[in-house]
Amino acid sequence: MKAAVAEHEMSGIRRAAVLMVLLGEEAAAQIYRMLPERTVEAITAELATLNRITPESAEAVLEDYVNYRRRSNT
Repeated sequence: MKAAVAEHEMSGIRRAAVLMVLLGEEAAAQIYRMLPERTVEAITAELATLNRITPESAEAVLEDYVNYRRRSNT
């Protein structure tokens, strides 16, 4: 239960940083090219603070990403 709360409380920038790690270097590079410089800098700074991505965090971030993609495609 505590882990679920932690994933829910993750900031948008932290979630983006986790997503970049999960997507891998090539996909992240493609996404970075589309983002404003300030956003890239914020995500990069957040990446530097990531220690470990728990399976619960990874699942929550990927689930949000998939849901977002589904909504944006309809």
